[in-house]
Amino acid sequence: MAIWAPGHIRTYLKWIGILYGLDAVVGLTQGRGFLDGSIVTKGMGAPDFSATNILVNLPHIVLAGIALVVGFRKSPALARSAA
Repeated sequence: MAIWAPGHIRTYLKWIGILYGLDAVVGLTQGRGFLDGSIVTKGMGAPDFSATNILVNLPHIVLAGIALVVGFRKSPALARSAA
């Protein structure tokens, strides 16, 4: 399925990377979640850079980074045709 829709996969990864990255930033700077809506229901909180909060947000940071790199990198087919 992914072979037939490379443009859609890249768009999906871009959005996932942006949303997960935003969730990680909000989680670290506000002590709340963005994707679960707690920033809206509980309001803004204080920054929390404790080891526990960093470990809780680490999967979001890693997944956002991977998704953004893969989503925004040049396609191998486009790179070969440009050379």
